[in-house]
Amino acid sequence: MTAPFIYRHLRSLEKDSWIERKGTLFQHLVKDDQSILIIGGGIGGLSMAHFLLRCGFNVKVFEKNKDCGLDRGGGHGLIAGAWCYDKMGMNDVFDQTCDPAHTWTFDSGRWWLTAKVHLQPVLHSNWCLPSTKYTPGSFVRSDFLQYLVKSLPPGVLHLDHDVSQIVALPLPEQDMGHSNHGSRAEVTFVNGKTYTGSLVVGCDGSKSKVRSLLFGEDEHADLDPFYVDMNVWWCITPIAAISEEDRVSMNAHKFNWASGPHRLYFEGGAIMHLIAKDQVILVVDYRAPSLLQDHKNWAGNASSADLMKFMETWRIPEKYWPVAKHALRVSHFGIPKGLSEQLGVWSKDRTVLLGDAVHPTPHFFGQGANAAIQDAYCLTRCLCIGEELEEAFRSYVAVRKRPADDIIAKSYLLGMTETAGGISRVVRDLVFFTVLKTGLFTWPSVDIMTVRV
Repeated sequence: MTAPFIYRHLRSLEKDSWIERKGTLFQHLVKDDQSILIIGGGIGGLSMAHFLLRCGFNVKVFEKNKDCGLDRGGGHGLIAGAWCYDKMGMNDVFDQTCDPAHTWTFDSGRWWLTAKVHLQPVLHSNWCLPSTKYTPGSFVRSDFLQYLVKSLPPGVLHLDHDVSQIVALPLPEQDMGHSNHGSRAEVTFVNGKTYTGSLVVGCDGSKSKVRSLLFGEDEHADLDPFYVDMNVWWCITPIAAISEEDRVSMNAHKFNWASGPHRLYFEGGAIMHLIAKDQVILVVDYRAPSLLQDHKNWAGNASSADLMKFMETWRIPEKYWPVAKHALRVSHFGIPKGLSEQLGVWSKDRTVLLGDAVHPTPHFFGQGANAAIQDAYCLTRCLCIGEELEEAFRSYVAVRKRPADDIIAKSYLLGMTETAGGISRVVRDLVFFTVLKTGLFTWPSVDIMTVRV
């Protein structure tokens, strides 16, 4: 596949290219007085809402919590997601919530074995991969969500709405045998409210209730994400909250304050920290089968004291202790590898799944948000240019399933590699850092961040 071909393909997907050729499906959905109902106010759901609104659709977003995860975190880098927002004329989202990050540093824990990957020259000058000619940046999930929430029009977002039932309403008898454009989906919530829409988009995370309702309660046990023997501590700390005394200590231990991800390996795990908008994101991954945790969706379910105790027990370098000590919020959870049964079908009737609701993504490449945003962009485009709803759903799945599966597989493999212990750690260091120093790591990294919409 040559660079000009990739470039022309991406140009054909840009909003200006397809916005003018709206299909029959778009005309029916827009003329319809029913809204598209989005279940879940995370990055995928809010991105979907913004993209649909900019194309002229009526939209309602329903979030089960009292806010859209503004007290939770996560985040890493946006490249593919930034491309999607840029093509929808929303590059302000990236500019306001992300810090440019061009270098990724790796440290084996041995002073003589380190490596750096300079992302910027590769992403901007590699003639084989023009799809990544956009500025990489680090972001905090809650900051990104807050900006998306504030920029929604009034009346679109509905909080405290936990879905309890989704029903596909049949066509009137006189319309049987004709197009399905006129059919409806009815969504009932735990609070007793019911809404009718032209279709439903399930964006409610790895423990998706929409997925459960879509495929039936009897199958729900087989459709839960299963977890591997890797766990993660995550925290976010405002730099201003770290005392001057602790900063001096961190500097004495050579804490890296530069932007961009920094990865340090220890026995049985790895640490990453990065700076984003005057905040430190700290992630500690470790492998411990006896301590397998349930997935918490980035919920702040732990304390700084809990994380400090872990750091002391696992002999985490002291330069990271002040970050944990002054953390604004702390999470501890298990890492999902995927669904116990891969979903070959992402839609049913007038409901379709998006993001972690259909492909829960390990965080090791930091691509969960990018995958959800690409899903939203792709689905929006399919709804705009499609002729029938089923055709739009099929086109969306055909484009997005393979890259989503690819991200899951590569992220899981990277996680298993990075959390190695014992002799496996020695082998990992010899092989992994050879790959890093020769530049070969750049190829899977850039490949996984390439836009596929």
